[in-house]
Amino acid sequence: MDVSTVDQLSKIATDVTMNSENFESCIESERLNPLIERALEKATDDGVMGTLSFILGVQKIVGPQLFSNFRTLIDLQLDR
Repeated sequence: MDVSTVDQLSKIATDVTMNSENFESCIESERLNPLIERALEKATDDGVMGTLSFILGVQKIVGPQLFSNFRTLIDLQLDR
């Protein structure tokens, strides 16, 4: 993970009062890096370009949505 990403994640961890020792230990161990890389590759393959992107079945949703929109899409998936 590059330095700017680690810095951003560290700030988020501090903002949400995460246990800083556990966080730093996890980052330094790089144990989860293969999982993160696979998730990033999958997101890229699925055309996800940023946060607040969701995939429900084959439907890609980008950006904030009303709960009612999610409910409709989830109900459609459940009906399949």
